[in-house]
Amino acid sequence: MVDQAQLPDEVEKGAQGGPLFQTTILSGLSGVEQRNVDWALRRAQYTIGYGLQDNGNWQIVRDFFIAQRGRAYAFLFKDWSDYFATSQTLGLGDGATTDFQLIKVYSNTSGRTYTRNITQPKTGTIAITLNGVSSSAWSLQPGGVIRFATAPGSGVVVMATYFEFFVPVRFDQDNLPVAMQTGQAGAISAIKLVEVLE
Repeated sequence: MVDQAQLPDEVEKGAQGGPLFQTTILSGLSGVEQRNVDWALRRAQYTIGYGLQDNGNWQIVRDFFIAQRGRAYAFLFKDWSDYFATSQTLGLGDGATTDFQLIKVYSNTSGRTYTRNITQPKTGTIAITLNGVSSSAWSLQPGGVIRFATAPGSGVVVMATYFEFFVPVRFDQDNLPVAMQTGQAGAISAIKLVEVLE
């Protein structure tokens, strides 16, 4: 379960980090490598700290951390380097399927692709088309699933033309060291966040 709570924009915008994969590399005596993909899915990691120096932000982050009980409860995080998608084909209708998962597809010039399920879309930003025609006969279900009232017909292209999304994350520590300054000023540095796979 992910709380629908979010850190202030100015805190998120100062984050560093991004997608993380895990690969085991075995090198033979000849120097030839064998690479094993340990994780099929990406798992992002972030470090926040920038923007927490003023009185208001560090107290907001402190209170947020305490409310989430450190690593205990996940929440929403906006990765300002990757928070929206356009023209994503969710699938083809078959006259029976009513549920389509929101996705974002990443590709490179060699044609290799990676498909990411989007489980935490921002409400009110989703536009769905059927064969290029705008549709409103759908509802958003938990986990980023688009559910149609009537299954799209056979061969109908189901597309999300635009949507914003969040990354579900949790704090990656149970302690929060605060450096107190004069008066009510304080600083919190290098708080680690890790993506929660759903």
